[in-house]
Amino acid sequence: QAVYDDIMGYLGKVKPGGIVAGDDWHWEGVRAGIFAALKINLHHFKAPIEQNAVARSRGINLAYDFRGTYKLWYIEKDEE
Repeated sequence: QAVYDDIMGYLGKVKPGGIVAGDDWHWEGVRAGIFAALKINLHHFKAPIEQNAVARSRGINLAYDFRGTYKLWYIEKDEE
C-alpha cells in the first residue's frame, strides 16, 4: 500500500519526461503497488518478472533492471 500511495502522490508532481524510481522490485508487495498504481494487470504483463522489461500504460513507461543485488525500477512519464 505504501508503494502505491507514494507513486500516486508523486506521479502527478512529475513533469513529462521525469521519473519516479525505487528499488526492491523482487518484493511481491512492491510490484503489486506499482502495478496497481499503473493499472497494469500482473497476469497480462508480457515479460517474465525475472527479466529486464518495459511496459507501457496510460502514457507512462515502467522499466525494471537487475544490477547485482539491486532490483531497480522506474516510471517515466511520457513527454507531452
